[in-house]
Amino acid sequence: MSTLTLKIQTPEKIVLEQQIDQALVNTAAGQMTILADHIPVTIDMEIGQILGISHGQKPLRVIVNGGTLNFENNILHILTVDAQIIENKIKDTTLFPAMLEAKNNNIEEEISKALQAGGYYEPDMSTIYLLAEERLVKYELLKELADDF
Repeated sequence: MSTLTLKIQTPEKIVLEQQIDQALVNTAAGQMTILADHIPVTIDMEIGQILGISHGQKPLRVIVNGGTLNFENNILHILTVDAQIIENKIKDTTLFPAMLEAKNNNIEEEISKALQAGGYYEPDMSTIYLLAEERLVKYELLKELADDF
C-alpha cells in the first residue's frame, strides 16, 4: 500500500512530519479524505481535527487553527497558525459540534435578529471582530477538550 507524508507546519516550527496511509481533514468545502496518489489540491482548512490513519497503528490526531492544505507528489503539507498533537486522548469527538455550537450561539442569534428585522445583514466592524474572536474561541475550546480526555 502506498503512503503519503503528512507535514504540519506553523510559522515557528514543523509540528509533525510522518508517513501515513490516509488523512481526514476539515476544509472550507467540508471533510476530505486524502489518500496516496490523490490529485494535487490546494484548499483552505477549517479549525478542527486532522486524523492520520496508518495500517496497524492508532489514529494520529492533530488539532489545527485553520490554515492552508496543499497536496502534491504524496506530500500533504498543512500550513497553520497553531497546531497541537492530541496523543490519542480524545475518545468521543462527537462532543465537538455540541460544544462549538454552544459557543457560537451569541453571534448566530445576533445575525438572525438582524436578518429578521430588516431582511438584510451587513456586519459592522465590531461583528467582524466578534467573528474573529469566535474563531479563536473555537480553537481554544478544541484544545481544552483535548486536554480533558
